[in-house]
Amino acid sequence: MLYHANNTTFKVTGLSFALVMTLAVEGTLLWHFDTTAQENVAAAAPAQMTLPTVTVNARQS
Repeated sequence: MLYHANNTTFKVTGLSFALVMTLAVEGTLLWHFDTTAQENVAAAAPAQMTLPTVTVNARQS
């Protein structure tokens, strides 16, 4: 019985640790990506883009 209780406690502790580490790593990555995107938006000069006009000629069936 004692072995089973220790084994279960170890599994729950390991799972909890893995969950916390996953959240920490993913949160850090998302925070870094968001910070980088915000810096790039602030640094970019406003620009206007004009797309070329395309004419498509196709047969009607």
